[in-house]
Amino acid sequence: MKYNIAKTTCYNDDSLSPAVSVSFTDKTLYTIKSDVIYFSNKYNKITFNGILNRIIKNYNGKSSADFSSVQEEIKTVIEYIVSNSKEIHAKGKETTDNILNLYKSYFFMEKNKSVHDKSKVIVHRKFTLNKEEFSILKSKPELDKNNNDGYRRWSKYLYHLFEDYAALDLSKRERIILADFYNEIEAAIETHYILRAKLSSGRIYFVKPYKILFDHITRHNYIVCYSTNDPNGPYEVHSIRISKIAEIKMYEECEKLGTDEIEKIEEKLKKTSPSYISSEPTTIKVILSPTGQELYSSLVHNRPDYKEITDLDNRQKEYEFHCTAFHAKNYFIKFGKEAVIVEPEYARQNMKKELEATLANYADNSQ
Repeated sequence: MKYNIAKTTCYNDDSLSPAVSVSFTDKTLYTIKSDVIYFSNKYNKITFNGILNRIIKNYNGKSSADFSSVQEEIKTVIEYIVSNSKEIHAKGKETTDNILNLYKSYFFMEKNKSVHDKSKVIVHRKFTLNKEEFSILKSKPELDKNNNDGYRRWSKYLYHLFEDYAALDLSKRERIILADFYNEIEAAIETHYILRAKLSSGRIYFVKPYKILFDHITRHNYIVCYSTNDPNGPYEVHSIRISKIAEIKMYEECEKLGTDEIEKIEEKLKKTSPSYISSEPTTIKVILSPTGQELYSSLVHNRPDYKEITDLDNRQKEYEFHCTAFHAKNYFIKFGKEAVIVEPEYARQNMKKELEATLANYADNSQ
């Protein structure tokens, strides 16, 4: 079957929103649609149209679709080759520029090739560009049809831009979609401002940010900070998952975090990961059935590392962990009856309450 890439269509009147038709592989389309659901909450609705515009705004110039993203690295390599070759060293900059231009021509020749082959399922979707994103694309020299070194169509560029975005890890895609949040947080860190953060749950925190850190256990990005629900304090060591933020803005200027405050955070980070920094790790004992042991081996996301394993009757085993009770509950809640937290008692009771609340949701209230 022969496929044709849909052409870009837009209105001449800049006051109207231009419509663009773009090709996606089915995998990329699935990823982007999943991100619409993941990044949306009741306070911050994101649409398919909206997420594509955010990608254009926050990722253009940085993706593998942009020659500018690789130009400096390629130029450095060429300069090294030129400077270490006696035959071409005398020509210097002229040779470097010629080779770079040849590479640029090759770059766009490859990018302009057909994106369709038998291994890809291609789908077409039309979306509306916001005025700002339309202006961004209009200003890109590689999208000028009169430019020999560039894209023949906008749809070609957007295809590669969206494919590159979808290939990124979720935590990196988050930095693109929630770029405004990240910029606000980083500015507050730099200028020593308290942030007012509203979460998707509706809870509000006043935050003295320390760093943005990636948690290798949960695979999410967090603001590691001092926070409180009361702007008058007291502030405690805490972390907030950035993808759970619905609104965030600078609240008021504050003093720079002191040496003691920073040391307290760093000491906690030595004991636990950013996501669980607000709780103290302790010894947690969990009895796993044979099925529970298989689940522990296969479910690696958010999995705590065990310190010791003790054999029990009926092929059950007791696993000992050094982690927070919150971490243990988050991980073992999905094991159901195949995992039982036995120590400490407060951790056991917390899990019991969680499971009882779940059971209540399944109660027959029809009568």
